[in-house]
Amino acid sequence: MIGRLSFIVFLSIFNPAYASHYQYTVKFVDSLASAEITVCLDGEQDDYLEIDRFVAYKTLIEKPKIKETDTDIEIEGRFWNIKGLNKNACVEYEVSLVENLLKRSTKKRGLSTSKENQKILHIEENNWLWLPEKYDSLDTIDIELILSKNYQVSTPWQQLDFNKHLYRLGHEPQDWGFHIVIGDIDVAQIEIGNDRRINIATINASGTTKSTTQFINQWLRNIANSVKNYLGQYPLKQMQVVVYPQDGVKRSPVPWGEISRGNGLGILFVIRPDHAIEDFYDDWTASHEFAHSLLPKLRYRDIWLSEGLASYLQYVLMAQNNQLTKEQSWKRIYKGFQKGIKGTQSVGREKLLDVSDNRKRGARSGRTMRIYWSGAAYFLKADIRLRKESKGIVGLNDVLLKLSNCCLKGSKVWSGGALASKLDELSNTTVFSILYKNMAYSSEFPKFNKEFESLGFDISESSIMLGKYSETTLSNSIMTARNHSQ
Repeated sequence: MIGRLSFIVFLSIFNPAYASHYQYTVKFVDSLASAEITVCLDGEQDDYLEIDRFVAYKTLIEKPKIKETDTDIEIEGRFWNIKGLNKNACVEYEVSLVENLLKRSTKKRGLSTSKENQKILHIEENNWLWLPEKYDSLDTIDIELILSKNYQVSTPWQQLDFNKHLYRLGHEPQDWGFHIVIGDIDVAQIEIGNDRRINIATINASGTTKSTTQFINQWLRNIANSVKNYLGQYPLKQMQVVVYPQDGVKRSPVPWGEISRGNGLGILFVIRPDHAIEDFYDDWTASHEFAHSLLPKLRYRDIWLSEGLASYLQYVLMAQNNQLTKEQSWKRIYKGFQKGIKGTQSVGREKLLDVSDNRKRGARSGRTMRIYWSGAAYFLKADIRLRKESKGIVGLNDVLLKLSNCCLKGSKVWSGGALASKLDELSNTTVFSILYKNMAYSSEFPKFNKEFESLGFDISESSIMLGKYSETTLSNSIMTARNHSQ
C-alpha cells in the first residue's frame, strides 16, 4: 500500500497531466483606457485568483462573473474564490487602465511623457491581471492580447506566436519588477544567433529621426552580440529591451539603465537622443546591464556578486567588442578597484555581506563602490584562477555558459554561497566557494596587484599606479572572444 501511495505522489509531482493551465484573453479598447479580460480554466485549477495590490479592485469596471452562468465570483480582498468551478469554466471582468496611460508630463526618469495624440500604456505594477494564487513550475499561463493593428507590444513574457500577440508568463515573481508597454511604439525583433532574439521597444520613437532609432537598435544589437560572442550563445531565447529617448541637457548618453526579472527578463534604458551614436558605443551602461542577464536572482545581501560581475564584464565585453583596447579596459577595471578601496575605507570595518543593508543607513556612495568593485575583484580572481588551473582551457565564460543552460530561470532567489557552490560544481573546482568565504566575511577590500602583474602590468605589491603594459597570454585569453558562438 505504501508503494502504491508513493507511486501516486510521484505521478502527481512529475506528470504534466496534473499541471494547471490558464488561458487569458485581454481585449483592449482602441483608446487603451480599459480592457475586457477572460480567464479560462483547463483541467485542475487553483482555489483562488489573486492580485498583488489590494487597491487594484478600484480598477474594476465590471466585477468578475462566471461566463457560462453570468453569476458573480466571491471576492475576498485581493482574492477571488474559484473553488468548485467547472474545470473548463471561464471568468470575465473588465478593468480601467487609465492610470497606466502615459501623460504629457515630466515625472521620474521622464517615463511619463507621451507625444500628443499618442496612446501608450506603461504598466509597472500589476493592477489588471488576477492570477492563480499558486503558480508552480509545471503550470502554464498563456495570454493573448487583442488590440488595434496600429499598436505594438513589449513584454518580458515569452512570445509563443510571432504572428500574433500570444505569450506565456514566466514563473519569476512579479514583485521582481517588470515593464509592459503597449500602443504607439516602435518594436524591432532582432535575432542574436540561432533561435535567440531580443525585442527592442522604443517609446516616443517619433520624437527622434527614424535613422536615430535604427542606429540605436543597431547599437543594442551590437552589445547583445558581444554577450553572445563572450558566452558562446546568447543566454536567453527571448529578452525584452525598452528604450526611452529623453531630450534634455547633454550629459551621459545613457543616464539610466535597470534590469527587471518579473515573469521574464527585461532591460530598461533611458537615453539622450541628442548624442552622436559614437557616444553610445563609448558608454559602458548597456554592457553592464546586459551582463546582468548572466546570473540568476540573488538575495539582497549578495548583490555584490551580481553588480560585481556586471562591473567586471562591462569592460571585458567592450574590449572584446573593439569599443576599447585591452589595455584601456584593464586600466578602467584597475581604476574601479581604486574606487572600491576608497569606498571601503570611507565606512569603517564591516563585512562585505553587511554592506548592502548598511547602505540604506548612509554613506551610500562609498558602500556602492565597495559593492560593485569587490564583486568585480571576485570574478577577476576567479577568471584568472580557472584559466591557470586548467592551463588556459577553461575561463569564467565557459562556466557562465553552463550556468545559463541550467539556472537562470525560475522563482528561486539564490544565496551567494549557493551560487558559488553551483559554479564550483559546473567548473569542477572549489575556486568560487573559497573566494566567496574569503571575501564575503572580510571587512577589507581584496588585494589585486598580483593579478594585474600576471596580466602584463609592471606593478609592485604596494603600488597604487599601473606601470608599463606588455600583453600576456592570460590577458589576451580574457579580453578576446572565443570563436565558438552559435
